[in-house]
Amino acid sequence: MLTVVAAAQNTVPVTVEITLTEMLDEPRGLCIDIVGWQTRANPAQGLQAHTCYSYQGTIAADQGFDASRLARGEFRLPAFDVCMTHRDHHPGAQLTLAACDESTPQMFELRPDGRIATRQASALCLTVSDSPSRPGGGGQPPHLIRPLILEPCADERLRFQRWQLRPGLAR
Repeated sequence: MLTVVAAAQNTVPVTVEITLTEMLDEPRGLCIDIVGWQTRANPAQGLQAHTCYSYQGTIAADQGFDASRLARGEFRLPAFDVCMTHRDHHPGAQLTLAACDESTPQMFELRPDGRIATRQASALCLTVSDSPSRPGGGGQPPHLIRPLILEPCADERLRFQRWQLRPGLAR
């Protein structure tokens, strides 16, 4: 079950990692992540599922979502001032990032069962690809990466669609 941690007023936003509940082939967990490396990530490259960096002791800039905005359906990465966006609403569509504008393609629903669905096409859920992970450019052992796509919300896909929030403070 997803819970949202509220940020106190006049403080640094509380950030959360959004991590897949199933470990798949990565015991450190897979998080929603901007393509690139932490503060040098490139929002124009979109999103992926990547080894969670919290095992290093903090939530990374490219994986830290503003907890106070999740309840209203906005998945904002404050370090880059961008929001998760879907340009297309069909199975296999990839997630992108854009300036936050509260438009329909930027609105998602946090469901009690841990799924994240688009508000525009509620039958589509944020899904980690079942394709094999590929190694990333860092970490020991190497970090792992998988595509992050929209797929029909389905019980047989639950292990690739159930998410949880892990809190931490922004740097």
